[in-house]
Amino acid sequence: MKLKEVAKIGVIVSILLFCLAVGSFEFIRLTDTDKSHEFDLYTLVPKDCIALLESDNLNFFISDYEEISFLKELHNFQNSSISHLFFHRLMESNMENKHGISNLISRILISYNPTMSDDGEVLYVRTNNEGKRFIEYILENDSNKRISPKKEKYRKKNILIYPLLNGQFLATFKDDGFYVMSFQKNLIEQIIDTYSDMNGIDQDEILKQARENKKAHNYLTLYSRFSFMPMLNEEGTWHEYDFHINSEVVYLSGETYFHHPNTFTALLSEKLDKLPNIKEDSLVVSAQHDSIASYINEKIDEQSKYPLFQQCVSTLSPEASYIMVTDMNKVKEKSGRYTSLLSDFILERAQKLQAFILSAQLSIQKEKLSHILVLTYKE
Repeated sequence: MKLKEVAKIGVIVSILLFCLAVGSFEFIRLTDTDKSHEFDLYTLVPKDCIALLESDNLNFFISDYEEISFLKELHNFQNSSISHLFFHRLMESNMENKHGISNLISRILISYNPTMSDDGEVLYVRTNNEGKRFIEYILENDSNKRISPKKEKYRKKNILIYPLLNGQFLATFKDDGFYVMSFQKNLIEQIIDTYSDMNGIDQDEILKQARENKKAHNYLTLYSRFSFMPMLNEEGTWHEYDFHINSEVVYLSGETYFHHPNTFTALLSEKLDKLPNIKEDSLVVSAQHDSIASYINEKIDEQSKYPLFQQCVSTLSPEASYIMVTDMNKVKEKSGRYTSLLSDFILERAQKLQAFILSAQLSIQKEKLSHILVLTYKE
């Protein structure tokens, strides 16, 4: 065989090997991406979890977060939480194309244990290997460089603990398709138990019903065992809220899911029948159709000292079964008056929410219970 022909064959073989190598890399990368998009984060969540916040659109946090007028209040509300740490670090990262974050992180889930404390949050990230490296890059930059992350074993799984610059310790756990982090190592151990025993909250039938009724695109959704309105709390219920946020308003809408719809709605109607009408400059409450329509249709007096409050009332539906509108500053000052109207979660955080007017609305239609909550920024 001539030398020229040997050289030609060598070039062809080299090109084929190069193409094979690139193809193999792309196949591995795509397979890794497919796995991360398929993994159900709910299989990791322990069954005693009382609330879950989910999003499949991180671009909102990256693109629109800084446009919110009440950003300072939002920071005050969650400044010690793991979600605040994570999203703040994402926005500070020096990625050239921040919209590309959705290619690395396809879904996030935040779970809250029964204490509902900020350090009791767990953040679950559905991601591929590239995304895991990106998360670890963020954590390493936020860690004390003089102290290496500590590795511990639990049920043959690795827990990596990062010493953060703010003095906190962040425990992390990762496996195929996901990355999990929490300020409490014992919560990570519970997740490993749940993962290993295949005993996650994804098996909860009522929560499963709520999730199945969701559209494919979540944006930002909260599932909670406890309602923001105590009258809706019943064992076995899950309350679903879709979040919509603009520069001045936080808008939550959704439904309540329960075991026995007829029984639940009948009991709720009895509770509503006993509620008195209240109409003051900082509080409106009613479960009577005529009064609701009257309050909502009342002409807004732009010369009054509080036209924004009237506007908040007027935006509710006259067909609602129940409405409530209140200034959160008044809730902060007289929290005892609101124990039957607002949950402990809201009452305990009234001071952090005092810059808002809270509006709430319930609608009962046969076996369906829908709810709306709106936080309107006052300044």
